[in-house]
Parts: sequence; structure tokens; C-alpha cells
Amino acid sequence: LMPKRKLKKPKIDEIGGNFESNETGPIAEEKAKLRSLLKNRTEGIDLGRIKNFLDELGLENREVLFINRNDIRRLQGKVHPGIWEVFVQSQGLNGFSIPGFNLAVIFRDKSFEKHNGITMTESLAVHEVVHNSGHESEDMYRFEEDAIMLSPPGQSGLVQYERHGISGWFFEEGLAELIAGEYRSEAQGGQVYSGIAQQFGREIQADETLDMGGIPVTAIYMIGADQGITKQMSASPAMGINLLCDEIPELRGLLMSSRSGPAPFDQIRSAIEEVFPGLYEPLSRLSNAWEDLEMGFMLIRQAIARRQTLQAEAAENAGKVDDEIKEE
Repeated sequence: LMPKRKLKKPKIDEIGGNFESNETGPIAEEKAKLRSLLKNRTEGIDLGRIKNFLDELGLENREVLFINRNDIRRLQGKVHPGIWEVFVQSQGLNGFSIPGFNLAVIFRDKSFEKHNGITMTESLAVHEVVHNSGHESEDMYRFEEDAIMLSPPGQSGLVQYERHGISGWFFEEGLAELIAGEYRSEAQGGQVYSGIAQQFGREIQADETLDMGGIPVTAIYMIGADQGITKQMSASPAMGINLLCDEIPELRGLLMSSRSGPAPFDQIRSAIEEVFPGLYEPLSRLSNAWEDLEMGFMLIRQAIARRQTLQAEAAENAGKVDDEIKEE
């Protein structure tokens, strides 16, 4: 949905709100079409648990549609071509957000839930709602005639630059998956779903890490009965953000503040640069491609390792000075 032509800035009342809103305009109309064409398959989903979890974090609940992949066929020729393209391109994902719509779409899969538990499906919704819970700015939206074009996606952890595109994907994806992982751990009572545990032949605690680059066990899932396990695409940025928050206590609060207002990029930059000089810039420029998210996690681990080495050297030098003073 990235526009190739210069687009006019919309009026504020052209920006659609929630599904229940009475607002008019292209987004509101498309949202109404989606609701009428797609059955919300919430059977077995604990919507109350999701809502309570998000409420405790102060995150605004957003609309979530749980659908089957085959349901997408109902949309062809009945929704805006750009929206149809988003659904088609997202079929290979477990879930996605529609930029600017305050709407998350989660694909339900019987095999996936059989091997990973319904909590994993619920956590996918939490991940996408975290994206959509962010502050909205009319400056993010661009319309031309009756077309729906959004630039950039409506996550408030992102910022659009004219020269180098969207910035902030690592932080946006990391925060969303960090919170989704916390939901899984809490909802599962600290235990890992038995289907995954069986792969290891023992009970597994939710706070364990695996030989997958230090990824927490709550971030993995089974692909199928005979296809082993893999990790969530955003598991690495989530772990990276978690590591940074351990080193920078105020960072999580700064990242969470972007859910209720414009992201405080200057404060986030300062907080990171004060502890890890030179780290913020490369992290902020990463895309949401798998290799970039992995790169960000590696950069953080390297930065922490360098800091630990410097601290150890400083402590050793301080000890030598103390010894010299004592000798004198």
C-alpha cells in the first residue's frame, strides 16, 4: 500500500476509527465490508483473558478478526484492491495488521492449535493489538481520490523519513512480541504447552531459554507433527529489547509510552546511547525482514558483551590501583 505518487493529506475526519464508529470515509467503508464478509471465528478463544491482560498494561483494545485462510476468497472483487492485496500477501503469515484500520487479522489453523495450544493463537492477537494500540497521527495517512493509501503503517513506534524510508521496525516488532510472550507465559501458568514439551521429552518452564540463540521457550512453536519447531519471527527483537531493558531500566516505559502518544524517539535514543554509544542508529534503521531482525539481536548482544568487557577491565584496573596504593 505504499504510494508511488504524491498524495494529498487527508482531513482528520477521513481517518477511520473502530468498527463501531459512525465515521464516514473510505477506511470506514472498507472496514464495514470486512466485518460483513468475514466471519469472526472466536470459538475457544478467551477474549476476556486477552482483554484483561491488555487492560492491565494500559493498552487500548482493538478489533481482532479470527479467520480461516480460505475465508479470504470472499473478499475478491468486493473490497478495495489494495486491501485485497494485503490479505493475499499475508496468507503465509500467522497474523497481520491492516495499517491505519485499528484492525488485526489472525489466521486460525487446527493443526497449529493442536500442536501449540490455543494460547499461541491468542498471543498472535496480542502481538498485533500491541501494534494497533499505538498513538495515531493524521500525518501518517495519505489519500488520493477514493483510494486507500497509508504511509507508513499505523504503528506509532515507526517514523517515515523522505530519504531512507521507515525507521523503528526493530523496536516496534520487539515490543509487540515481548508482550505477546509475556501473555503466553501468564496464560499458560508458567508451563509450556504439552505438544512442545513432548519435543524435548520433559516438562519445560516458560522462563527457560533454548539453544536457539538464547530465545525463550515461549517464543517457539511447532510447525507440524513431523516438522520440528521454529521460533516466532519477532522472537529475536523481543529478546533483544528484553536484554536492553535489563541494562536500561527506563527503556520499557519509554517504548510503552508510544502506545498512548507519539513515540519519544529522542528520549529512547538518549537512553540507549548513554549506555551503549553508537547502538541506536543501526537498530533504528533495520527493516522488519527476518535477517534485519536477527542482525539487531546480534548487535545488542555484541554491545552488551563489549560493555561487560570494558567493565571487567575497569574493575581490574581499579583493583591494580588499589593494590599499588596499599603497597605504598
